[in-house]
Amino acid sequence: MAFTSEDVTVRAVLPDRREFDAFEVRRTPLRSGIPAAAWGTPIVESGPANNADGNIGGQTFDFTPAPPLPSVTGRRSNLGRLRILLDDTHLHLGLEHAVLPADTDACIFLEIPGMPGVSRMAGLGNGIADPNGEGCDALDSLENLTFTGFQPALAAVLGDEFADGTSRSFRRPDHVQGLGQGVFQLSAGLPGIPDVRIQQFNRSPQDYVVALEQNADFMEVSIPRSALPTLSPGGVIRVGVIAAGAPDPVRQTRHLDTGWIGTSWTSDGQGSAILEGIAVVLPGDPDPDHDGLTTAEEVALGTDPMRPDSDGDGLPDGWEVRFHLNPLSSSGTDGALGDPDGDGFPNRTEMESDGDPLDPRTPEFRLGITLAGDNALRLRWPGPLGVIDLQSSLSFQGPWLSVDGFPRDSLAGREDVTVGRSTQQQLFRLQRR
Repeated sequence: MAFTSEDVTVRAVLPDRREFDAFEVRRTPLRSGIPAAAWGTPIVESGPANNADGNIGGQTFDFTPAPPLPSVTGRRSNLGRLRILLDDTHLHLGLEHAVLPADTDACIFLEIPGMPGVSRMAGLGNGIADPNGEGCDALDSLENLTFTGFQPALAAVLGDEFADGTSRSFRRPDHVQGLGQGVFQLSAGLPGIPDVRIQQFNRSPQDYVVALEQNADFMEVSIPRSALPTLSPGGVIRVGVIAAGAPDPVRQTRHLDTGWIGTSWTSDGQGSAILEGIAVVLPGDPDPDHDGLTTAEEVALGTDPMRPDSDGDGLPDGWEVRFHLNPLSSSGTDGALGDPDGDGFPNRTEMESDGDPLDPRTPEFRLGITLAGDNALRLRWPGPLGVIDLQSSLSFQGPWLSVDGFPRDSLAGREDVTVGRSTQQQLFRLQRR
């Protein structure tokens, strides 16, 4: 054990010194500085569980690039530590080393600048316990919770290994009815947020089953940025986490434990409670022009970190660097029409066809044909250098006739042409002239 003031860290290790479990006992909230999130993409699986514990064998909690935001330990629960990651497509929230009773949910409240939020939970749901109706009673029964210093727009209800998705009526083992788990918008009716990925499991790595126990130690949530349209890299969000226990179905309140994450928390059990969220600084986008190179790499190379194609040749800087081409030259073998491997396909074609401009075996030249309606066919192929002729015939012996508009110069790295469909057998071929 490691002791620091009133804080205790406990780690469980195997004989080979590998850590397989840990938790912290913390009596004091974070007092100094504004915590930060990190840029990164954790693995949050979307597939079904493959063991009897509701988990996926071998899954791990890989939010470690983000600094931990510790919780204050409660009388009945421990919310562990919260880590936040951001990438181009998702905001990722991860709780690690949580210790929850079987009647308790971890509730994460999230304020996003520019999104409408709430100052109290009362009145968002229909005010009745109805798991088979509107549901989401985990939040609907939090009428004793209000907020100060922030107005959350979303809430995540977590805590169970078998709840790897949003369900308005999921039942924890010690709840008398299903209260639901998942991610919900804090507005009238508490609608679910679409396309959220959730994984909740017991150990990291998840390597064995613990029978008759389903309280998650690790909880991962990935929220699409499309559901958070006003979220911006480099901005500030606010977050608060509480442990909500058994509900009172008459008063529509829940027993709220003394464990929490945030700036301040006052709770009187089943009575009124006030949560103040803590500000978290989001990271800036390390690749703002999305060309595959970080700003630091672009500065070192002399390319423009705000332009994906510094030399204007149609080839992204990151792609050129990956294949040892000069991102500051648009001529010769470095340009869009360059052909460094001499296979007849220019760099533009290699890029658009996922080929390697230094390997003459790529791209594979294939003519693809699909239906484009009752009377039309769609033909696609990687565009070679020079003049090409698309021809059609009703038999292998010919005659072969050029399709309207051909022969002509290759127009793009990947050609896409729609032609009329004959009532007889049709054959097509491409020739390079």
